[in-house]
Amino acid sequence: MRVLGLDPSMRQYGWVLIDTDKTGKKRVLDRGRWGTSPKDLLVDRYVELRETLRQGVRDLNPDFVGVESPAYGEQWSEGMFALFMYTQEALKAEGQDVVFLSAGQCKARARRFLGRPEKPKKWKMGKPDMVEAAALLTKGGRWNHNEADALWVAEVAARFWQFYTKEIEDTDLDDIEQELFARVHTFKRGKREGETERTGLIFREGDRFFRWSVQDGEEEDIQEDE
Repeated sequence: MRVLGLDPSMRQYGWVLIDTDKTGKKRVLDRGRWGTSPKDLLVDRYVELRETLRQGVRDLNPDFVGVESPAYGEQWSEGMFALFMYTQEALKAEGQDVVFLSAGQCKARARRFLGRPEKPKKWKMGKPDMVEAAALLTKGGRWNHNEADALWVAEVAARFWQFYTKEIEDTDLDDIEQELFARVHTFKRGKREGETERTGLIFREGDRFFRWSVQDGEEEDIQEDE
């Protein structure tokens, strides 16, 4: 399975293409950064990145895509949301199936991989940690932090798409993946007692993941087992 991980940025838009299988074996096929000049008009920079992404998708030919979604309320959140929307537009136009992941969700997997403390207080994953995790995951090499983030987006996205396509089963997921991909919670007390909510990504098509390779009127190519 070829998965493209994207870490959107106006100046250093990180991307990594990996090839992975259900055993967890993976290879980095290609990686890099796209960028625009702050001297250019902002709208032109958005359009340039959108078109660069579209061409990149055609050249790299991934099976699935993962994108780090912006953190709302942080510095320049409106600008990053606009870039996120241009990214969505490009992927939709290219018919690419995509899952959107938060930075925290990707950092949780990298934290676990590095063996950083999770209790009683979680280790705060910074850029050096993500770079270290990328180098260890790929067994060497120098990593820019934008590419390192994109790698962990690709890693988590790959696991999600493997779960979605049934390449891996529920029993193959660790506790972090169970919570992220398949969480189902039934309230046991209060006004919502007995009510069940499904917040795992697998239940959020049209919200946190999209099958844009499936055109209107076409049948899904992934069917439930009979």
